[in-house]
Amino acid sequence: MSINNFTFSNMWLNSIKKRYMPSQIIKIGKLYFANIDGIYKCQHFFNFNISDDEFQIIKKFINNGKVLRFSYVDKPLFNKIKKYCDNNNVSLIVLDEWDAPKLKLSDISINDYLMNMCGTQTTRNYKKYRKTIDGYQYIDSSFGNVDKLWEDTLYIDTHSWKAREHSDMYSLNREDIQYELFLKQNRNESFLNVIYKEEMPLAYSLMFKNFSDNKWYAVKWGASDVGRKYYAGLFCLYNSLEKITKNKKNLIMDFWGRRSSTYDLLKNYDEKRYHILLERGKIDEFKTDKFR
Repeated sequence: MSINNFTFSNMWLNSIKKRYMPSQIIKIGKLYFANIDGIYKCQHFFNFNISDDEFQIIKKFINNGKVLRFSYVDKPLFNKIKKYCDNNNVSLIVLDEWDAPKLKLSDISINDYLMNMCGTQTTRNYKKYRKTIDGYQYIDSSFGNVDKLWEDTLYIDTHSWKAREHSDMYSLNREDIQYELFLKQNRNESFLNVIYKEEMPLAYSLMFKNFSDNKWYAVKWGASDVGRKYYAGLFCLYNSLEKITKNKKNLIMDFWGRRSSTYDLLKNYDEKRYHILLERGKIDEFKTDKFR
């Protein structure tokens, strides 16, 4: 499972080492964790295998008082971790559970899907995007200056509501470092798209792809305060979906979002995803009945 998971690629692992100090990182088998405010957060996401040996090391860390966090965990991995915790006196605390929006197309183009199968609001916005496309400039990492595109991406990020709420990439433990390295070192499996109006960057869309199963992940997406007035975030997202499919009738997209109304309007299926903590002992009062 880790073979088809970009968070186990060499570029991703190198970006972890660049983002965090060596004293913050612990390695358990093939898994990397970063100590952030006293919690060791796993740097891999979605679905992957944890071996019996790795579980035993994890238990030793937990018995020594360490708290481990796994974020964006898919249902199969969640079930495996839960089974291990139930059998080994390890407390599993569910911090959040949600339906992760996804999109899979096999017999219809993204253009037809957005125009005819996404509901009135999306169809209306997509028509507006198609009507005004010549009024904007869309530059992506397949032929544009990646350094300049990334600089403009950070400008957009810091001139938006995310910066005011401390959820921009810089504020989130320097996410920008990790994404930048992967983007620049792995051009074939990454895609950055920026929309401009009169040379002003308005919105961006950053996507990474798994190495062997052709699944894309919407890593980051945002618009500046000015860009939101022009619907630039939506336009950039639509343009990115068109570009990565190249008019072919197939697409596998994991929007990676959590409770995003935009992503929910674009999905055609969803799957359970979790944020969880592992701690020493069983603390039943933190568990709801459906997780016992």
